[in-house]
Amino acid sequence: MLRIFVSLFLTGSSLQAASITAWDWAHDLQVPLCPTSGVSILDDTYPALAHIVGENIAPEFIRAVLSDSNPHPHVFLQSSSGVFQHIQSNLASKDKARLHLISSQGQLAVYESSWYQDLFAALFQPKSGAPLVARLTGDDEDDQGTAAAQVENIFSALKSFDSKIAYQSDFVDWARMPTTGDLDAQTAGGDISALPGGLCLHGNEQAWDMLSQKYCGSPRNEVILNTSWLEVGHVDEIVSVIPSSKELNSCGFSLAVPAPDLALNLTQSQDWLPTGSLGLRMKALHQSKEQILHLSHLAQTEIDAAKATLQMKLHDRFPNCIIKIVELPVLYMEGERLVLKNGHLVGIPAAVAFTANTVNAVKQDRTYIAEDPILPAFQSRTLELLQSVGVQNLQWIQSDFASRHGSIHCTTHSIRVCRPTSSNVTP
Repeated sequence: MLRIFVSLFLTGSSLQAASITAWDWAHDLQVPLCPTSGVSILDDTYPALAHIVGENIAPEFIRAVLSDSNPHPHVFLQSSSGVFQHIQSNLASKDKARLHLISSQGQLAVYESSWYQDLFAALFQPKSGAPLVARLTGDDEDDQGTAAAQVENIFSALKSFDSKIAYQSDFVDWARMPTTGDLDAQTAGGDISALPGGLCLHGNEQAWDMLSQKYCGSPRNEVILNTSWLEVGHVDEIVSVIPSSKELNSCGFSLAVPAPDLALNLTQSQDWLPTGSLGLRMKALHQSKEQILHLSHLAQTEIDAAKATLQMKLHDRFPNCIIKIVELPVLYMEGERLVLKNGHLVGIPAAVAFTANTVNAVKQDRTYIAEDPILPAFQSRTLELLQSVGVQNLQWIQSDFASRHGSIHCTTHSIRVCRPTSSNVTP
């Protein structure tokens, strides 16, 4: 049987040879072969050599990673040395070498949190299966080079850990709109993901000659979802790949998507009272129940259309298995999406997660790491649904991302590997 595992890791105070893993993933028959379709990214059925994380969720995230039985992934943490040392001091001796500190040299600040999905692309090198860190340029002028220094520090830590990891400093300029030069979140790294079968998933805001062709390789590999209804507009808000055993699911994976209608059915009247969980949240985020109902129904319509697209595209690559999609309870509220009109950025209403978006998660082997949705009904149903597709360990992160419009996947980055084939050519 082919065991598929997905993992997480962080970087530590020293990058000495003693901390280097002996895992020979390029010759490990449990590691899936690299895709040959022409895509340059790996989906979540591939194991992670490492995960990048900031200090805002680091203690819980690290515990979640190390609680899994998979010994291979390391965690690279960007934080102050004091925070790093405190976290490391609380680790078991066997786990200390799996935690590494990312330098902050040349940066204006050590970020408590960062949208690591949007700083760089984690690609793979077809001949070796080794990772390629490719910086997404474009925002350096606005932050006086801090983003560039941050990615270079991340790469330096990774390179010290595994010398086969390569770096490309100017992969693509995603951050400039054609006429204004303003930052365009719709073309950031979180909007292009991989699907099993050598497919490339992205939103309908992407132009082929920007990121799409560099990630997807061929239009035949594209799966395009409408993301224009979302405030940020990234596909990792809509779809998550969950690895599973072939015994449980002949496809070897399942998908997770948000389910606003299910979320509404799970709420009770007391939840909406001023003193209830949702009532208190509405007050803090300046939302009304009517807004949440309206945006949640709108979101469900869009998600249903996305599910149909996913089923159709994946069936072409997996004609002999049934793609299982689990629907996790998530409610939506009203946000503001910036669009370009007549050379000016204009805000228009859009949807953004009101309760924790548990689809925007990190997977490691049979462990699923997501933001805590707080409501007990949401927690229990999410656990039940994930267990039905092979998740054995659900780890909640106690952090509120709603006011920052992202979640666990957005604020981490997985560095995945694949087993090289004898010849990687597009079929």
